[in-house]
Amino acid sequence: MGTHDGAVRTMPIARCLQVELDEVARLLESAEDAEWRAPTACPPWEVRHLVAHMVIDQTFSLRRLLPLTLPPASIPVTARRAALRVGERKTRDQLLTSWQAVAWGERPGAVNRLMSVTEQFAEVAVHHADLREALPRGGSADPEVLAAAVAATVTLRRRVGFGGARMAEGLAFRATDADLRIGVGPEVRGGTHDLLLAVAGRPVADRLDGPGCAVLSRRLARPLVDA
Repeated sequence: MGTHDGAVRTMPIARCLQVELDEVARLLESAEDAEWRAPTACPPWEVRHLVAHMVIDQTFSLRRLLPLTLPPASIPVTARRAALRVGERKTRDQLLTSWQAVAWGERPGAVNRLMSVTEQFAEVAVHHADLREALPRGGSADPEVLAAAVAATVTLRRRVGFGGARMAEGLAFRATDADLRIGVGPEVRGGTHDLLLAVAGRPVADRLDGPGCAVLSRRLARPLVDA
């Protein structure tokens, strides 16, 4: 699978991650209390549960994480259940403060330690895109950073099991707002925000164009086993 991605060449992945952490913090700071209960593309999560999931990955120790994993279940089920519990338990201000600490460099979490910088970047970028979809002031993100996130999601997710490689198999993705073309096969074209959502399994094929969209649409109709 080949890439042509100016974002990956010109901005280090660690810097891309920091940009995403900061932008998520700014977006959450602007969200009204009621908007934290808005639905997301990761049902049954609302915005507060999605933020809780991100906070857990970045900050929870094994000691804090273990009680949230009981009774034992698969990793996706455990992640959903933990986010629901923490999202229900913590207030908007507590979740926001936790994420601000993440953006400022406090990321000692057990899950975080098991992930490479590129994996962390892909995970945060995808969920930042989910938040932009859910919140009315979601705004936009730097297309070059998003292009790097698309490339990271496609190339990493076969290994970490999040489904991106399955979505991208046999297709080429070309961004219309950044220097990105990745993959070999029928082409799927669109903005980097929508391409990122698509390779992460979100049902946005109707926003994209190109001969590969029919295949992508069929894949997106099959649910992934994780968020």
